[in-house]
Amino acid sequence: AELDLDSVLDFSQGALGGGKFDRPGEVSLAIDIGRATIAGIEARKANARLTFDPEGLTVERLSFGEFGGVSLDARGRLSMAAASPRGSLSVDLDARDLSGVSALLLKFAPSATELARRVIERMGATKLRATLDVEDAPGKGQSIARLALAGQSGGIRVALTSDVTGDHLKALQSNGRMDVSLDTDDSRQIFRLLGLDRVAQAASGPGRFTFNALGPLD
Repeated sequence: AELDLDSVLDFSQGALGGGKFDRPGEVSLAIDIGRATIAGIEARKANARLTFDPEGLTVERLSFGEFGGVSLDARGRLSMAAASPRGSLSVDLDARDLSGVSALLLKFAPSATELARRVIERMGATKLRATLDVEDAPGKGQSIARLALAGQSGGIRVALTSDVTGDHLKALQSNGRMDVSLDTDDSRQIFRLLGLDRVAQAASGPGRFTFNALGPLD
């Protein structure tokens, strides 16, 4: 089967206009499409098995065999049955390049900074695994969400860990922490990724970039 998701989205926006409708109590989605078009880019072997109900979100499978040079596979469950959310999600991404991701940002998140898009477009072949784990935290109605990202992009080894603690209904009042490290045997790759081409010309040898942040999200 073949599906043009761009046309479907355009039709839906035109049909609904500014109208509102009540969200159903349970939504189940099952898709198995040989070829689809998203943001003008062809996606192949799209497969989705999703359920969203009062108990939470279940991602039995969400995958693209090929999307603008990217393959993606996501699975997991987030439960909303308790006072605070809990559960886990995992995403595996394998990409020859990330032009497809850049196109999605441009279409669905046009406010994303130009710098973010430039960095994405500078990244080479990339293989990453991301995991999100959410569990109870001390304090009524509080939860802690932990995000981990690890893998390699071009010749750069990527590691990111982050956690946010607080009330999910008041997310911006939560406290967060993030630690990022980039390691490479050729420091010029890090400077080029950051857009520092002139510095890259004078660099040599291995390199390491780290970033750490701690504090309230607001």
